[in-house]
Amino acid sequence: MSERSCCVVGCKTTKTRNPTVTLHSFPGKPYEKDRRQKWITAVNRLNADGSPWQPSRHSEVCSLHFVGGKVSNIQNHPAYIPSIFPKNYRKPQLTIGQEQRQISRFNRWLKRKSSKAAPPPAEDQSSSDDLQLPVDEEPTSASCAVQVYLGKSPGDCLQLVCDRISDTCVAIQCELPQTLRFQPIGRADVSCGPSNLSEICGGFYGQTSVKDERELRSLCGVGREAFDYFSSLLTSPISVSLTNDHVLLLFFMKLKLGISFTALGVLLNIHQTTAFNLFVATLEVLASRTAEIVWPDKFAVKKVLPACFRGTKYEDARVIINCMAIPAEQPKHIEDRISMYSNCKNGYAYKFLIGMTPLGTISFKSRVYGGRSSDAYIVDNCGFMQMLEPGDVVLADQEFPRIQSSHTNGATILVIPPVLTSGRPTDDELAGTEEISPIGIHVERCVGRIKMFRLLDKIPRCLFSHIDDIVHICCVLVNHMNPLVKVPTIEEDDDDDGI
Repeated sequence: MSERSCCVVGCKTTKTRNPTVTLHSFPGKPYEKDRRQKWITAVNRLNADGSPWQPSRHSEVCSLHFVGGKVSNIQNHPAYIPSIFPKNYRKPQLTIGQEQRQISRFNRWLKRKSSKAAPPPAEDQSSSDDLQLPVDEEPTSASCAVQVYLGKSPGDCLQLVCDRISDTCVAIQCELPQTLRFQPIGRADVSCGPSNLSEICGGFYGQTSVKDERELRSLCGVGREAFDYFSSLLTSPISVSLTNDHVLLLFFMKLKLGISFTALGVLLNIHQTTAFNLFVATLEVLASRTAEIVWPDKFAVKKVLPACFRGTKYEDARVIINCMAIPAEQPKHIEDRISMYSNCKNGYAYKFLIGMTPLGTISFKSRVYGGRSSDAYIVDNCGFMQMLEPGDVVLADQEFPRIQSSHTNGATILVIPPVLTSGRPTDDELAGTEEISPIGIHVERCVGRIKMFRLLDKIPRCLFSHIDDIVHICCVLVNHMNPLVKVPTIEEDDDDDGI
């Protein structure tokens, strides 16, 4: 097998003779046809019969024939094609100084090209009140990003105006001093595109795509009034690229629909990790700024007692308790698996106790326990019994067979529906069942409001550390919904008392 050598006429360079020299094959990529032809023209060889020479796949040119002794893939570089050949080529030979001048000329061209691509430096306009950017006469359809640093003195009120966003997607990022006030004007939700983009292209574009109350309730589970209330709690920006309304929409969509963070990222054009971080940040802010769930006064509960409780032996009920279990993914650690495994659910779960008023609002919520904890254990240890006063009536179902506590304060716990004492119900049991059925349906409707948040269908492992805040927010959202039944007015209640 012959040794590889340079194909230039008169050049006998091989790797053995000159180990520091590199051999380079002729360009062979489909997009390098022009460059290949330039190499062939520069080598300038003929076959024995006088026909034009064509390189084979073994033909190579050594690095001695390139300026600087190294091949460059940049088109305007002097080493892009071979240019240094032996004397028999009758071409002017380049001295070392000429090679250096060609390389210096290329470096100057490269610097000019990079300076043209970069935006011109901003002029000092400290004496001007408005910052005006040059605008082309003909608007383009390309997407554009603007990054502005406003180094004004504290106390100034600045306005950033972008009026060329009619049919382009513009992202504006501002770095403002901490003590500066920012007064947004113009079109809202600029970071997610113009408001008419959904009309032009269709699809989902965040908050701008939600047009009415019905669509908002379908996506978030809350109405406009509740949405605006929670939005007012986000006093500082959560995200740089999304407005707080878009972040809150992402948060409520995760709670209501239970879709993955990857799907949320696709919908809002962000990464799945960013969607997760925004959800957790919003959850922590809302959980810290929402008030504690209020334990109402017993006389206030009696004033707004629903009709299904009136005239029954349960009309003195102050609270209805229910222990809810929510499935969860398999924990990572063996200790968590032991504490979270539930035999009733035949899998891993979390459990928590809720107390509801007869009207349907949530008046008590315990912390979240593992699925292994029994209902009676949770009731005795969550602090619920300490909330009761003497004479309080508590309604519970048959899942609380025996609740014993030294802090019941004389409260009565009733079990619903009645448990049959024999195979065939008695007349008293049938009458009790008929009396309690409307109340049981009412309780199930209250519990169903919490279950409407699909995130509770199965808690992902990444949200285990935030499960208490998630349950708290779900209970707060339930209390912001419309009442299940018509709220009796005080005048109506007074008339009933008079009768």
